[in-house]
Amino acid sequence: MASRLAAIVGASGLLAALTGVVVARSFDPVVDGAADVIGSDPLQVYAVPDRDLGAELDAAWVSGRPLPSSITTGGQSPERLTAVLLAAGVVRAGQATTAVTIENKRSDTAVLTAITASVHRRAVPLSDSLVVISRAGGGPGAGPVALGFDLDGPSLSAQAFGKHDVLTGPYLDTTGLTLTGGEKLRFNFVGRTKSSYVEWSIKIDYVVSGRARTLTVLPGGSPMRVTALTSRYSHSYRWNDEGVQRVPVEQVCGSDCRREQWRKPE
Repeated sequence: MASRLAAIVGASGLLAALTGVVVARSFDPVVDGAADVIGSDPLQVYAVPDRDLGAELDAAWVSGRPLPSSITTGGQSPERLTAVLLAAGVVRAGQATTAVTIENKRSDTAVLTAITASVHRRAVPLSDSLVVISRAGGGPGAGPVALGFDLDGPSLSAQAFGKHDVLTGPYLDTTGLTLTGGEKLRFNFVGRTKSSYVEWSIKIDYVVSGRARTLTVLPGGSPMRVTALTSRYSHSYRWNDEGVQRVPVEQVCGSDCRREQWRKPE
């Protein structure tokens, strides 16, 4: 373990050069003591799943049941519509993002050795109601490094994004990532699927004070969720600057919703 840990720590300084990715870091001084005494986990995780339906233009959200008719009532704020849709169980289609901050609460340096997705449940994609976001503006802003998880593939390890958002292979292949005492790392974890409805979590393996540990990322104690698109939906809606309108599925999707024809070319 000692020789492997030394190799990982030495390699971690090359992470940006090897992957082309710069990790968002910050530092808060902490006093090591109480956390060690009571035996709490050395790393603390703050996770916030994507719940802003208007954050990304041309994004699609799907529900497995009919949506309440009240969503098409005019004059509602985006915040109110978002709350109603989330209460109705809409799930991000194609890919879903969770913002994660990892903080080292110890004075000793921690080394992250693996970041892996765990699938809790896999089912057929949700297929009743489709909501396409076409509001002006939006789009994800610049922020922490995004790591992708191919939830359909044989490997569930975190991957870096390349050109055109293509996943390029394991992010922590032979390289560890160090986290000094009081330091925070910020990521956007992105789960992708083209075949299923998936409930999933993230497992982070790390070493601190010579001891290997594992923590699990479950925002609010619940798995993250994402669903693949299907070819057709029973109900379809478009949310633009005038609110939410019910529209024929052919108008939104053409012959096959999986083609995402509502997306504007880059």
